[in-house]
Amino acid sequence: SFPVCVRPTANSSITAPRNPQIPAHTMAPSLEVVYFALPARGETTRVLLALGGIPFKDTHVGFGAEWEGLKPKAPFGQVPYLEVDGTIYAQSSAIERYAASLAGVYPTSPLEQLKVDQLVAFAGEFWEPLVPTLSIADAAEKAKAQDSVAAKLQPKFEKLTSIIKAAGSGFLLGKDVSFADVQLYVVMSNLASGFFDGVPKDLLNSYPEVKAHHNKVASLPKIAAYYAAADGLRVAFKPLA
Repeated sequence: SFPVCVRPTANSSITAPRNPQIPAHTMAPSLEVVYFALPARGETTRVLLALGGIPFKDTHVGFGAEWEGLKPKAPFGQVPYLEVDGTIYAQSSAIERYAASLAGVYPTSPLEQLKVDQLVAFAGEFWEPLVPTLSIADAAEKAKAQDSVAAKLQPKFEKLTSIIKAAGSGFLLGKDVSFADVQLYVVMSNLASGFFDGVPKDLLNSYPEVKAHHNKVASLPKIAAYYAAADGLRVAFKPLA
């Protein structure tokens, strides 16, 4: 699960449109993503399903009493979780790969999966060091700790830049978008959203190739449509100026 320290929001549900490329006679699974209203850990699954045009119910859980009441239902006492045809599955990495497979952006070859998975893991390294800072109570100390972590990310950004350049397409692997691209896009959007007070929103201005990658994914028609009315933290999921 992803530690949170933001103001609770009301429960809400959003349903994505059905993928018109799926034949009407094909029985698609009934999907419900359950997470807090903020992006964080739940957003990669949401984006993957939106990208694939996979219908899903997006249930936003409020903090406090609502979450505590729901917690016993969660397999590991955590969110996000994904309900598939009435059965609940959990752990972000597992449900993300399932969503990526449904969306057609996760390969079937074990070797190609390996290539994608190593980049998905690398993308996670950009925000994992920031997670412990969310438990710091003092706002000034929290921002200071986050700024310190962000300053140490430069070598990773340089490596990421070299990967994007080597791919030569604007994506991470070949000419088509993959699960790895979506994961990186979500991580960078979270970093640029203001969720971490000590991380400047214009961080990606220092890394033009990474920013261009973000904007390329954000501009994909189905993702752009998904965030067309976005506000708050999700403004960073739109193309960055």
